[in-house]
Amino acid sequence: RLRWVVAHIGENPTGENREILGHCRLLQAVTARDAGRAEEGIRYAEEALELLPDYPPDSPLYLWNSSRGIVLSVLGGGYSMTGEYRKAERIHREALQYGRARSDVYCMVTALANLGRDQLVLGALKEAEQTAAELHYLLEEKQVLLATIRPVPHQLVARAAAERFECDAAEQAARHALTLCDERRKDQQLELRRTLFLIEDARGNRAGAEAILQEMEALHMEPGDRRLLAIPMMLRALLAIRNGDRVAAAEWEGRTFGDDEAFAEHRRLRRIHHTGIQEAIVRTRFLLLCDRRKEAAESLQNLAEDLERREMTGNLLEVLILHALLAARESSEQEAFALLTRALRLAAPERFVRPFVCEGPELAGLLTRLRGRRLPDGVGTFLTELLEACEGTVPSSKRIDDLTMLTPRELEILRLMEQGYPNRVIAEKLYVSVNTVKTHIAHLFDKLGARRRTEALQ
Repeated sequence: RLRWVVAHIGENPTGENREILGHCRLLQAVTARDAGRAEEGIRYAEEALELLPDYPPDSPLYLWNSSRGIVLSVLGGGYSMTGEYRKAERIHREALQYGRARSDVYCMVTALANLGRDQLVLGALKEAEQTAAELHYLLEEKQVLLATIRPVPHQLVARAAAERFECDAAEQAARHALTLCDERRKDQQLELRRTLFLIEDARGNRAGAEAILQEMEALHMEPGDRRLLAIPMMLRALLAIRNGDRVAAAEWEGRTFGDDEAFAEHRRLRRIHHTGIQEAIVRTRFLLLCDRRKEAAESLQNLAEDLERREMTGNLLEVLILHALLAARESSEQEAFALLTRALRLAAPERFVRPFVCEGPELAGLLTRLRGRRLPDGVGTFLTELLEACEGTVPSSKRIDDLTMLTPRELEILRLMEQGYPNRVIAEKLYVSVNTVKTHIAHLFDKLGARRRTEALQ
């Protein structure tokens, strides 16, 4: 229908038809964005900005849902989808200023919702919390009836608290946001459950993470929306990697990064979208699990350069931490310490704790040894706080040192032992003989000073 209207009025209309074309371009921008065609959406939104007149709010011709502020929000959303979050943030700030200047509440809440999401990706947790507070005030004070935006303030607070490892507060906010969600908005429901998954993962509660994941998989989603379907699949792979399950992780990796025709469109989006960046990090974890160190190092280097350019602090932290763990496994402890120091400097201002806690004893051992070194101002204090946060999730310092002596394969076997698998099943999962498994177990028993499985697991 939009194409018919555009064809009817022509590409270069004048007068009233010019405004009609502007409305068409705005609608085309929204539909293109929602279909995952971000570049097309950006092009249409930019045309709409040129075509639509900027009526004052008191004009009878002023329409809040096609004002310049709303067009800016659509344009910023397109840039968010292409991974240009800093540019998107600037555009959403411009939309917010436009709304404030005209006392356009609908424009303001739309801009604030988008701005808060950008701030989270950029790692500006404090700014995201301030944005959430202003958004919550406007929604309550002005009684704005936009169902899609009502959960957003609580969603922003939940994610910021989760990154600081304030798990109880994060869970409370996320669950409250879920009660406000429109049941048709599967994207919001998935994102909130992803926050809950990350909380349980940080707590080390695999059963809780599994339960959240099953809730995500039970949501009815259209088969055509590969971007949404990809989220629970990716988290399922992450959980498999945490559990040392190479087979399940390899199946996800082959399907998502291989030649499966059903995921061709998703592979195109992965190059630019935030979900695709997270998938690339999970795939790197898979490479580390398989001890494919050279491939993992190349992936980590490329990701770090890309994320630094995009200023995506949270994801960059995760990549730096994984790179530090890889360097330590390669016996390059000085490089590992340099990478960790860089990560700590990035994390300290906003108090990012979750990315460190999630890596468990192996990273805690490195952080413990790093504490005795000279560190930049502010980093040492944050490191002390970080190690205190790790105390409830990792063994004592002696046990940490013991575990860092284990090879990646020995740690992998120890994780499978923890799940109750017998030697035969462990051998099948790792594609080695039972005798090889027994040899690894003997070595890790010796390193841990254990005589039987129960002592090793303790």
